Amino acid sequence: MASGFGGSGGASVVKFGLGGLRNVRVMIWRILVTVLACFFLFPFKGADCKESPLADISARSLTYTPERIIGDGDVRIVYEGIMILADHAEIDVTTNVVTARGNVTFLRDYDVLKGKELLYYLRTRRAWMRDISGKTRNLFQGVGSAGGDLFFWGEQIDWSPQESVISRGTFTTCDLGKDLYHYHIDSREIRYRPNDRLIAKDNIIWLQKTRIWRAGKLIISTSPQERKKRTFIPTVGYNRADGFIFRSLYNYDLGRSNYGSLHLDWLGKSGLGKGVEHYYSLRNNRGSGGFNFYQRDSKLTGSLRTDASFTQTYRISNSLFSYLWLGWSRDEFPGIYSSPLFSSQATFLDLGGRHTTRVAGVFARSGPADERKGVNVLHSAALSKTLNGNFLMEASYVRPLGPESRWLHGQGALFWEGKGISADLYYEKTMGSGRKNFVNREPELVVQKRASAFSNTLPYVATLSVGRFLESPRISDTSRLDYQVWVPPVSWKLGNRLSLFGSAGGRQSFYMWNTRTDARYAVNAHAGLQSPLSRNLDLRLDYRFQRPYGFSPVSFDAITSYRLMSGYASFSNKEQWRLNVGSGYDFDTRRWQTVLTRLDLTPRSSWNISLGSAYDLHQRTWYNLDTQCDVLLPKGLRFRYWGVYDLRNHKLTYQDLILSKDVHCWDAQMVYRWARRELWLQVNIKAFPGEEHSLGFQPTVPIQDFNWQNFQFR
Repeated sequence: MASGFGGSGGASVVKFGLGGLRNVRVMIWRILVTVLACFFLFPFKGADCKESPLADISARSLTYTPERIIGDGDVRIVYEGIMILADHAEIDVTTNVVTARGNVTFLRDYDVLKGKELLYYLRTRRAWMRDISGKTRNLFQGVGSAGGDLFFWGEQIDWSPQESVISRGTFTTCDLGKDLYHYHIDSREIRYRPNDRLIAKDNIIWLQKTRIWRAGKLIISTSPQERKKRTFIPTVGYNRADGFIFRSLYNYDLGRSNYGSLHLDWLGKSGLGKGVEHYYSLRNNRGSGGFNFYQRDSKLTGSLRTDASFTQTYRISNSLFSYLWLGWSRDEFPGIYSSPLFSSQATFLDLGGRHTTRVAGVFARSGPADERKGVNVLHSAALSKTLNGNFLMEASYVRPLGPESRWLHGQGALFWEGKGISADLYYEKTMGSGRKNFVNREPELVVQKRASAFSNTLPYVATLSVGRFLESPRISDTSRLDYQVWVPPVSWKLGNRLSLFGSAGGRQSFYMWNTRTDARYAVNAHAGLQSPLSRNLDLRLDYRFQRPYGFSPVSFDAITSYRLMSGYASFSNKEQWRLNVGSGYDFDTRRWQTVLTRLDLTPRSSWNISLGSAYDLHQRTWYNLDTQCDVLLPKGLRFRYWGVYDLRNHKLTYQDLILSKDVHCWDAQMVYRWARRELWLQVNIKAFPGEEHSLGFQPTVPIQDFNWQNFQFR
């Protein structure tokens, strides 16, 4: 019997089913082992082992017996997408079990497992390991601080491609290392299912070395639609109407296809809020659904509010899908029961290779005097490489407290795209009663010539439109021929410090209606100058002009008239502050526009403060002062504030503030809203996001929108 190939001085590599031996006795054992390996370990086609997939094993020393293949020292086994590294490994060719010990590493796709001992079952593709640590990315894609990696440790793991169970384990998404992670969750059992959800039982949640909460069960879905808006860590708050508030949820799991959460909220002045949120999935990935129910009672007024909803998606075939949504709500007061509000929507979607069809129906009812229902059908198709089309049909019925409304609306279009030219054909019509504002196109043809130029520096666009229109509520039956030519915005450099930019266009329209013909034309122009006069001063001046001449019998084709001059100045120290001042003059009304001002301060690289206000030149008064700041403080603290102060009445009208602590993979927030006298305290783990809190004022908008579309032609 041979004991090792190649001696102990170098690694040996053997592929099952190949090779030759010098010694006849050894050759017999080699042949027997090869036959057993081909028969038991690998899918076998015919009688030729060379047609079967090969598994590789390498080690410093390999030993063969009739029942086992034994490797010692730097063992490496590769088999059908998995890799096993260890100090010692044995393959039992009769049971198809791999046993590995000493610095064991198990690799498959994004799964990495390390432990002291491994059993891997080749036929069932299951692995068992003890004293394990590892990571996976199959559960959370693109979330958390580590780009989706989930790190875990435990006493043992029962692993398979479909589900893995860790006993007495710890998990986190913080990627700073086991002794440095900012949070972790200790669990009696961790069960994770790739592309499905994670289920952890008997959990203790730690922020660094502080134990903050104990949760019986955590269920975290990978589906964005099923992600909870609440964090599984309770939220504490207060407001003037409800008093102290405690919001919590408790997860439950009823098997692989059913799970959800129970919600219990305590409101000190109002009462209790209680509900359930449940999700389920169908077999063979046919679909999924869920329902939620929430009820809130008020001990102050004796009222009761109930809300419920149900959703269901179903894959009928590879290209046909259905979606159903049902909603129900009701308010009850002492002695008064309001009519329940029921609403629903059903959708069928067919995704063909060159077409898409959607059929949707809606129904809502709130008592016998208020009922709304409708259906719409949308079909779009690619008829050729240059021709596309779509069709839309809508039917609606509304029975409000007043007269009934019934109408049918249809619309079809063809779109042709050529080289430098396009042509669109529209047909649209509305019939019935109750729909007051609509425009029928019977039909309209629009041809547009693009990317042409008078010269290399002056492009222009031309559009020709001809159609018949019926407009409601005027009931104007009109045929229109319309021609437009305009030059898109163009800029020129006039020296090193001055830029000239502008655009212009014209439009001619003819209307035939009521046995008469009207004509209208319009011109439009925009010119501007911009110059950085110095390192700290920028100036800009704009003139906009638009004037229609003639009459249009339809309101949808109206063109506004204006002559405006506007300008702004920007004073700045590029790194620490910037002051913008802008205003304008209306030549038609002969009035100055409001002066808009904004001061942006950056005293430090991590401090941003913005103050904005407006001054009325006619009333000689200042309007509201809005304040916004975003300041990074020491120890990971961040302070954000937004407030509005009424300068005319000298009072504070609104303010929000958020004090947060960001610790790489989790954050804690204290949110205060002055208008509702509301305070919230919330801890949020980034990989399992909860409800987001934002300030009332969104990011600063420019004083003037200098990319304003000059043409108002439609």
